[in-house]
Amino acid sequence: MKKRGNILLFISLCLICSFAIRVYFVNRDVSKPPMKEYKKGEIVTFDEGYSVDNRKISEGYTIQILDSEILSVEDFREKYKLSEGDLEGQYNFTNAYYIVKAKFTNVNNQEGEEQGISLLSLPLVGKNYMVVFNAIAYPHLNPTMPIGGGFSLRPGTDMTVYLTYAIIAGNAPDIEELRKDPPQLQIAEYPIRKMLDIK
Repeated sequence: MKKRGNILLFISLCLICSFAIRVYFVNRDVSKPPMKEYKKGEIVTFDEGYSVDNRKISEGYTIQILDSEILSVEDFREKYKLSEGDLEGQYNFTNAYYIVKAKFTNVNNQEGEEQGISLLSLPLVGKNYMVVFNAIAYPHLNPTMPIGGGFSLRPGTDMTVYLTYAIIAGNAPDIEELRKDPPQLQIAEYPIRKMLDIK
């Protein structure tokens, strides 16, 4: 019985090792997509780029970063006159909010409501972290926008939107580190990573 257990253990270890070796060899030559960085204030197109949701729905749109700020939860609530209940329990887990003011323009997308901007696929990316769009705080700063983080514009029109990101303790650096070394807004992952400076 003991011999059979040792044989099963040996076979299991061999399978685990062979799987690890296979994963290593399959992934060792995978290259990251090239990255293109844009300065704050530059007008950048969404064309020729795919995002995390694997859809190309923003062709014909542009984005321009106008401003950004990071606020503690208390300052955020005070500035936007929010109660603790307005943020639906996030208050206990969130230690700051990053707000990015951006102008979106539909230059020539004729698809109407079929295509547009999905804010859920626009994360803030730092050296070793990523902060996703926060749909709970978003409607408080953009009361005329649809809830959920998606919208479309008529061709030839633009709109300024406040993108909200909840900074959760342990998932991103603290406020002072974020002020010293701010993240970038990622609008495309491949074939080229498009990264926009927000400061």
